[in-house]
Amino acid sequence: MRTVLERDETRPEPPKDTLRDSDYRPARAIKQFAEPTLLLRGTAEEIGLDSHTLDSFLETKFLQDFAFLQDDFAFDKKYETWEIGLFECEAWTVGNNYPIAFHVQCAGGSMDEPRHWHFATLGYGPKDKIVEAVRKALDSIVAEYATFVRKARGKIEP
Repeated sequence: MRTVLERDETRPEPPKDTLRDSDYRPARAIKQFAEPTLLLRGTAEEIGLDSHTLDSFLETKFLQDFAFLQDDFAFDKKYETWEIGLFECEAWTVGNNYPIAFHVQCAGGSMDEPRHWHFATLGYGPKDKIVEAVRKALDSIVAEYATFVRKARGKIEP
């Protein structure tokens, strides 16, 4: 896409989703992530969301998407606080019968700036579909954050 400046002069249009280099700075310094956390709120456990199962799913998904950085959550050396990454999620549900509303929110960053990056999603559905909907939301959010960290580390172009 091009933007016309004057008669015969053109220049590329700047991408609309580009972040400034400084927006990536805290993520660039992360060398190791602690285990991601998930907190269930509202009616989540009453309608069948299990924190142990979802924690396990989140940890597995996180290690898959962050394989470029680490293959486990064990710290083999000492790191500065800005080099340790955190990823925290909360899943809320409201209601016990259709429609059950859900909100999944995650934040990532270093220990110095733990909420540097954040993303949230809303949805609703029948009780028997909420577990899968929350998993899909977590899957999508982890993938988004992994892409952000890869961009910060220069693994892909921003």
